[in-house]
Order: sequence, then structure tokens, then C-alpha cells
Amino acid sequence: MFTFAHRIGLRIKRWWIGLSRFEFSDHQARIRMRQRLPLAAGLMALIWHLAFPSGQAAVLFSAWLGLMLCAYLWARQMAGRVSGSRRLLSSALQVGDELEEQISLRNASFLPVLSAEFIDHSNLPGHSVVSVRALDANGHADWKASVVCARRGLFNLGPWELLLSDPFGIFSVEQAYPQQVEVLVYPQLAPLPPALLPGGRTRGDQRPLRRMLGADTVSAASARAYQPGDPLRFIHWPTSARKNALYTRVFDPEAVSSIWLIPDLNPDAHSGASAAADQVGATEDSTLEVMVVLLASLADQLLRARLAVGLLALGARPQILPPAAGLAAFPRLLRALAQVQADAPQSLSETLSSAEKMISRRSLFVLVTPDAAGGWLPALQNLAASPGGQPGEVLLLDPLSFGGKTPAAPMMELLRQVGFPAEVVRRGDVQPVSGAFGALRRWEYITTATGRAVVRQRPRAVEGSPQ
Repeated sequence: MFTFAHRIGLRIKRWWIGLSRFEFSDHQARIRMRQRLPLAAGLMALIWHLAFPSGQAAVLFSAWLGLMLCAYLWARQMAGRVSGSRRLLSSALQVGDELEEQISLRNASFLPVLSAEFIDHSNLPGHSVVSVRALDANGHADWKASVVCARRGLFNLGPWELLLSDPFGIFSVEQAYPQQVEVLVYPQLAPLPPALLPGGRTRGDQRPLRRMLGADTVSAASARAYQPGDPLRFIHWPTSARKNALYTRVFDPEAVSSIWLIPDLNPDAHSGASAAADQVGATEDSTLEVMVVLLASLADQLLRARLAVGLLALGARPQILPPAAGLAAFPRLLRALAQVQADAPQSLSETLSSAEKMISRRSLFVLVTPDAAGGWLPALQNLAASPGGQPGEVLLLDPLSFGGKTPAAPMMELLRQVGFPAEVVRRGDVQPVSGAFGALRRWEYITTATGRAVVRQRPRAVEGSPQ
């Protein structure tokens, strides 16, 4: 008996799935019953008719059945004949650009749509196409939604849903559109004083930071006694055999040409920044946003100086880019920096320990941190003291100027005493430039002498979109 009832239940379930779920090329549709009261009313009418057969009971049950059938057929029409779409008309490249979308709703049914609700799951701050519309039979509606992008980051437009309802409120139609469009908003840039750029200053009082180092060239200048940590492939065997001791080749020197940028993404060190990985919750003058602008500006100026720049951002979503030279490497760095958040699962000391395995022995590094307590100093010294390790520069974001309680000046002096060039960056020292990647693109109009409004500037067009 139980097996028979189970089979009947499975068949009914499969039958209802076939009547309520539909697949289309760009979306899925599902019919749901919004409330159980109509079912209870129909069941009571059926029991009344079976227990006490009468004309009134038959009429009531027939009316209920007709109402349910009418509501379902109306919902079925909307599930198959009503559709929505959204198209990106203009995209943003940088903070301040305007993004614009066109949203369309089409009804190919002979029945009207009394309520169509758009539910948007985009994560672009300030942008949403949430709306409720009504359509006539065989009608359509088009409207635009726009937003000025105020935050850097990598965002998605979509997925989204369309929620429809029959006039009786018995059934609802849920259409799910999984399409997503990626929108990358670059961080801003700022002119930096020479003091913040690696190179050009002295380490201590004698050696320049951009010093001459041994390079893997094909010509060796001389040989010296082997030191622990020297690569075995550099051993000069003829000299070693002649002097009965290991000797290493010394190559013609070459200037340092690659620099690693290392941001501190420990959320406990930042002020005014969100630790959420999927949000950009920092204000423009928070330590996180200032650090991102500083890193992007450093990358820009160093690449223009024909240096190779890499990024070691070990957050919840690590952004690791090996050093690369040329302006062609700049977009990759900007894309990575646009996604940087103060969400590192480890401390800065652990980040520096991980950097020992990734940073080449001939590369310099620039550490940017708002942590002036200095608990990471031993890890920094270990990084520089590793075999062939190079000195690094530290840029300290002064916590005191960002509302914190720890001044950065004592830490800067300590770093300089142990041989690390250090500079303090205070709130207001880094001033982003509006439109660093070209003029900001928004809708702008001018009025002619005849009173006619003429478009002076349009938002940045998406490839393939009409203008």
C-alpha cells in the first residue's frame, strides 16, 4: 500500500513539474502557487459534493475548477509569451564615468500583464533596475537606468529575475535570467612626489637604493669564494679545481629593474575600510582607498620609467602578478588593484613570510601599510636578509591622520635606523586626479540660440551599441 501511494505521489510530482517548469534559450520559467487557500476551498467543495450531492455543491466545485484553470492558463501564457531583456548601452572605465542600461519588457500574449516586477541582483553600488510595470496585450515597455560609478572595483550586472502574477493572485510566474555582464571600474590615479618613488634616494648614507647587482648574463667579470646560498650553476669549476676550493662566478652588474608592490590587507590595520570581500565599503579618504590610489599611481610612474612592476596582494582573493615591464602591463595591474579589499586572512608578518618564496633575489619591493605598531618588522628583516635578498622601501600611512591613535613617525625612524628607506603618507598627501584615463564620460547637453538641446557628450559606448 505504501509503495503504491509513493508511486502515485511521484507521478503527480512529475506531472506538476512538467506543467510548471519551462526552459528557454536565455532564461528559465517556473509557475508557483502563491497561496494554499484556493486548494483548501476546492477540496471542501469536492467533499461537500461527494458527501451531500446537490446542485449548489456541483456549481461551487465547477466554479472553483474553472477559476483555477483560468488562472493557470493565464500564468502559462505569461511563462511562455512574456520575456524581459537588458542591454548595456554605456560602460564605465574609471570612477566618475556614467553607466547606462536599457531594460525591455515584451508581451507576445493576447492577455495583458497586470504586474511585472524586475528583481535585480547586480552588485554595482547605486545601480538597480528594480521596477514594477504593467503591459497591454501584445505590448512592450522600454526604459533606461543609469548611475555614475563612485567606487572602483570589478562588478557584475545581473543575474536578475522577472516576477509575474495572474489577476486572481493564485499563481505567480518566476523567470530567472542568469546572464551577467562584467563591469571593471579602474581606481583613480594621483601625481606622486619623487620622495615616494623607489630609487633616487640613498640607503643609509652611502649606497643608493637602485644599486648595481649581479645579473644572470653570459659574461662573468671575475670569480670569488663560494658563499652559502650561491646557486650551484654559478660555480666556476676551473678556478675551483686550481685553488682546491669552490669559487663562484661574478657577473657584470646590472641595475635593478623589477619592483614588487606589497599592500597590507589586514583588516585590523585599516581605518574606514570594509573587510567584506564582495563590497567596496571604504570611503575615499580611508586608508584602504588611499593605499589603492597610491599603488596604482606607483605602478603607473614606475612602468613609465621602464621598470618591471609586480603585485603581491595576499587577500581573501589573492592577486599575484609577476613583474612585467611596459605600459601593456598596466591594465592587468589596474584590474587586480580594482579588486583589492582589506580582507586578508593572515597578518602582515605572514604575508611577508610568504613573499620570501615569491620575490626574486634581484627585485626590490615596496611595502605599503597603515600598521605603525611594527609587529611585522622582524618578518621584513627576514625578507631582506634572505640569500640574495634586496632592501625594500616602506610607505607608512599615518594612522593618526586617518583618525587612529598611533603616530607613524617613530616607526619611520626605526625603519631608517635598521636600513630601510621609509616615508610617511598622511591624509591629504595623495590627491586623486579626476579623469586620469581621459575625460569623464557622461550625458552633457548644450542649448543653442534657438533653444534646441544638443548632445555635447555621451557616456562611454559599449562595443556594438548604437550611438
